Amino acid sequence: GGLITVMSEPGRGSVFSFTLPKHQPDEMFRAHLKSGIEQARRERAPFSIDLIGLANFQELKALYGVEETNRLLKALQRVVAQTLRRRDGDVVIRWPRGEVVVMLAEVDGAGARAIAQRLQQAIEAHTKEILVEASNDR
Repeated sequence: GGLITVMSEPGRGSVFSFTLPKHQPDEMFRAHLKSGIEQARRERAPFSIDLIGLANFQELKALYGVEETNRLLKALQRVVAQTLRRRDGDVVIRWPRGEVVVMLAEVDGAGARAIAQRLQQAIEAHTKEILVEASNDR
């Protein structure tokens, strides 16, 4: 959905320009969800979603502000993405309501629960790192 242009003049140089569309998280979520469901139907394969949320997100946002809680959520998303053994069709999206949404292609309910447990253990093991990263991201 973006645009790339180049203007070049021999002996003078080149100018490269690009534009990228601004996507809203809910639009991205819907697009990935629709794509995942369609792929699962085509391949007659399971499709699962895990939600990892920040406890008391609204209170944290009120106490520390939107920017600080967004940094915390971004750090959480990074740990989740690094922990997940991603395959084609797997998606990790940071949701502005205090959650990281993990869409898992070709993973059934039992597999999604096992992945959720592994992610929870990784988050608990990296809690201090997540907090430090969020505070250093200023």
